[in-house]
Amino acid sequence: MELYRSAQASPAELPGLVAGLGECGDARDVERVRPYLRHERPRVRAAAVRAFHRLGGPDEEVAALLTDPSPAVVRAVTRRRVTALPLERLQELLADAAQPRHVRQGAFHLVKTHGAWARVEADLLLLASDDPALGQLARTDLLAWVYGDSATVYTTPSPRTRERLRALADQAGPRLGDDGLRRLRWLLGHDRP
Repeated sequence: MELYRSAQASPAELPGLVAGLGECGDARDVERVRPYLRHERPRVRAAAVRAFHRLGGPDEEVAALLTDPSPAVVRAVTRRRVTALPLERLQELLADAAQPRHVRQGAFHLVKTHGAWARVEADLLLLASDDPALGQLARTDLLAWVYGDSATVYTTPSPRTRERLRALADQAGPRLGDDGLRRLRWLLGHDRP
């Protein structure tokens, strides 16, 4: 461990040094890793996110990197399942068409940590997106939930959430297909006998 703490790395070796601190270090090394979260090179920032998480650094500091210009850094943030971002902020990022695709996709993956109904809402929001790749991601995820994962949900959405989801489902209907929409509406508590 002392090797990583005292090493002077060349620029090419820096991601390995940061990764080594994360793998071999302890909570005392959070301060050594913190400056690398703002490093100019994306590979170093991504390694710092992983190391910072392993060392027990606060999620709040890593959460700010969800809007990083590098897809690799955003992937590192979402793989850590950063929970410091409130659902409202994630939904804002999803709905903001000006955000790069990798940021919106990262927000989408983190929304799933907020429960089934937040996931469904995120899927429906992205289905309405002008980005075909995000729309397809959302469609695939929503249909997987409707036809499988929904069986493990033992709650119903609040009446307010249900109405919001119903309106979004009606807009997304053509992209879900008749059977997918019918099943989703049934799961939302509509169209039940």
